Amino acid sequence: GNNYLEIMVENDDGSSSSSEYEPEYELESFALTDYRHTTDDHANETNPNPSSRSECTHTFEFEVLTVVPPPLEYMMTLHTNEEEISGRQVWCGSLLLCHALLSPHSTTSPPNSMPNSQEHQHPWFDVRGKRILELGAGTGLLGMLAGRMGERGEGVGGDSGGDGPECVVLTDHDEEALHLLTQNVQH
Repeated sequence: GNNYLEIMVENDDGSSSSSEYEPEYELESFALTDYRHTTDDHANETNPNPSSRSECTHTFEFEVLTVVPPPLEYMMTLHTNEEEISGRQVWCGSLLLCHALLSPHSTTSPPNSMPNSQEHQHPWFDVRGKRILELGAGTGLLGMLAGRMGERGEGVGGDSGGDGPECVVLTDHDEEALHLLTQNVQH
């Protein structure tokens, strides 16, 4: 892939100027927290309304290399050359998927139902023992989180002895994104 791009700019007077642009990268830190919701057992005389509360069970910390937003001229040449850099940054959608992966839901109820205190809470996307393939992983944040889901001392979702996924494979079409992905996974 290109490590730099020469940008040609046409000035108002018809002359043109060029400059070389090389994408810059910065390290971003992310702390993704797994919260387990608990409810009081039952209503009774002293507690007529059972309450629900969130409890932090584990925080996954990542440092991820991402592209610094480039100049508009560079973005225009990417479109013209049918290139892209979207896989070199962490998108809000990736963070939302991480949140969904860590959100506790009952193993016997769909995600929009009310949890029952009798049911065990697990992440809705239970990755234990699964083989995961992420297409277009970009910086790799979601796949790295999935791979680390078994790090908790008690296993995913609170089961003792539980492990994470069997394997996680991260892919991307962009060579530079693959280079960043490799660095991020090794970091």
